[in-house]
Amino acid sequence: MRFSVDGEQTHVSAPAPAYPMQLILGVFDFPGQRDPGVSSTARFTPRLHVTRVRVTQPTPA
Repeated sequence: MRFSVDGEQTHVSAPAPAYPMQLILGVFDFPGQRDPGVSSTARFTPRLHVTRVRVTQPTPA
């Protein structure tokens, strides 16, 4: 099983698990790393924009 982000492979797991997989995405707010031009009292909601999740099945050998 290969994992990739933005087309770049990030991890390989061999062999692939024999059980169903699930995908969990999370977004986190790091207040100390905000843009210095933004007021510390301004309401800020972090967002995660996912345009596509692609799942492919291996082809039988």
